[in-house]
Amino acid sequence: MADNTTLNAGSLGDVIATDDLATLNGGASGTVKVQRVKMGYGADSDLNDVSIAQPAPVSEIPTSTASYAPSKSKSSAYETNRVAKASAGTLYSIIGYNAKTTAQFIQLHNTTSLPADTTAPDLFWSVPALSNFSLSSDKFGLFCDTGITICNSSTGPTKTIGSADCWFYVLYK
Repeated sequence: MADNTTLNAGSLGDVIATDDLATLNGGASGTVKVQRVKMGYGADSDLNDVSIAQPAPVSEIPTSTASYAPSKSKSSAYETNRVAKASAGTLYSIIGYNAKTTAQFIQLHNTTSLPADTTAPDLFWSVPALSNFSLSSDKFGLFCDTGITICNSSTGPTKTIGSADCWFYVLYK
C-alpha cells in the first residue's frame, strides 16, 4: 500500500487490509485518518473522514497532601473494640494484633458505637492466637453509611465481645 492513503471499499463483506499502518498516516504516529463507509445505497454510500485520537496514558501518582490521605484511629492499649468513625465513611484498612492465647474473631460493624452482643456484623474473620491480622479494602475502600466500628468476638456470625486483648490501627476517610 505504498503511497496510497485512501482505502476504497469493495462489496459488503470485503476485508480491507494493509501491511503498514504508518503508511495510512503518512509515516507519522499519533492520530490515524480513517475512512468509513455509510451503510446504504446511492448518495448515502459516500465515504466520510473520521479521525480517531489515541488516548493519553494515565498514571496514578500518590499525593502527599492531607486532603487525599486517609485518617487513622489507633489503640493506645489492648482493647475489645474501636469506633474508628462515628459517622458515614470509607474504610481502607485494618491492621492489628491478637494478644489472646487462643483464636478469636474480628468483626466490622456499620455502626456509630459498639453494638449489643448477638448483633450480626457486616464482615468478620478468624485470627489465630498471638498473631497479627489485617484487612485491606484496596484503592476504593469499603463504604460504611453509618459508621466504622471494629471489635473482637468469641463467635463469628454474631457479636460476643471478648477480653481487652486486641490492638487496632484503622485507616478511613
